[in-house]
Amino acid sequence: MAREYKRYTDMGAQIVAVSVDAPGRNAAMVESLALPFPVLTDEAGQSLAKPLELWQESREVAIPAILLVAPSGELVWEFRSRDYADRPQDDEDLLGAVKALGLAPIETAPPNPGALEPGKLFDFDWLYPYFRGIYKNMEALVMRIADDHARAEIERIHGMTGRYLEAVKATHKLRKQG
Repeated sequence: MAREYKRYTDMGAQIVAVSVDAPGRNAAMVESLALPFPVLTDEAGQSLAKPLELWQESREVAIPAILLVAPSGELVWEFRSRDYADRPQDDEDLLGAVKALGLAPIETAPPNPGALEPGKLFDFDWLYPYFRGIYKNMEALVMRIADDHARAEIERIHGMTGRYLEAVKATHKLRKQG
């Protein structure tokens, strides 16, 4: 969503991420990934994750989700991951739901990649080899798995990792501009 941010704000959507991580860690993530939107803290999932049934008690983690809330407060679209490893993605269904709200565009300032301090949260440069390794492993696994259901799941993860690689490339380019 970060690299498609303007597409959303042009349709009047305001993106806000919520994490159970501490505020300092969330601020570092915003800087490290050049996120153009804030990441708010929901400590221990008390404010949103648990009330919205997005909490995996056994692991004490929030389950990733995308929720589209209309200005009236009504939940109009949602994607709930099956677990912490199943990452939601922005897709045409979500964009269609945003467009259907008929909101006025939001004027936003682009992120300031020149203000970034790499390494505060993690070394950004490790993301590409990390996701490339996962991508290649999923590619190899799909050729070995005979079970159709398992192969479909691996192909889904392979596609998701490919989208992550593209987002990392776009973020790297944005950071270089600063």
